[in-house]
Amino acid sequence: MAFGTRLTLKPCRGARLALSVPLGYRLLMLCLGGMVLLFMVLIPPMEAKNLFVPANTAPLVICLLSFLTAAYHERWLFDKGADRLVYQIGLRFLHANRVYRLSELRQVELALFYRGRLSLPAEGKKSLFSRPVLVLSLQAADGQVLRLENYGAFQKRRAKHSARAIAEYCGLPLADRTGGEA
Repeated sequence: MAFGTRLTLKPCRGARLALSVPLGYRLLMLCLGGMVLLFMVLIPPMEAKNLFVPANTAPLVICLLSFLTAAYHERWLFDKGADRLVYQIGLRFLHANRVYRLSELRQVELALFYRGRLSLPAEGKKSLFSRPVLVLSLQAADGQVLRLENYGAFQKRRAKHSARAIAEYCGLPLADRTGGEA
């Protein structure tokens, strides 16, 4: 997920399951943008007769980015009743949909990924950039891989919980390639 937060798994109406941007994150970004805008209005620069002066460039950019981040929309919607998986990405009011059939999925996979490879780095070749990432993905029968989310290694418990819940909901086997217990 972009913008430094993780998608959260939650049930939604109609006996569906959604992996989406958390509401709390949206509200935080909305409040940040609102506060910056409020401070620009309440405490204008001395020479300012309106908001659009060079001194307000950085606050306006921060405000705009905060509002766009609050409007960011990314969601995987699992609907077992309709046999479909809908991936939505874009802005809240303007997003693209990709639809997949749940019956065409083969398994849910949780794997460790080291930069550039899906296995452990060779002995003695450790570097600062070889920190593992947990990758939650769906494997389709035709070989297509749908990458749902990436988690840091410290979020192993959360990643395993999400993988198990999705596998149980969809009736798919879970391939856990992370090793060890969370």
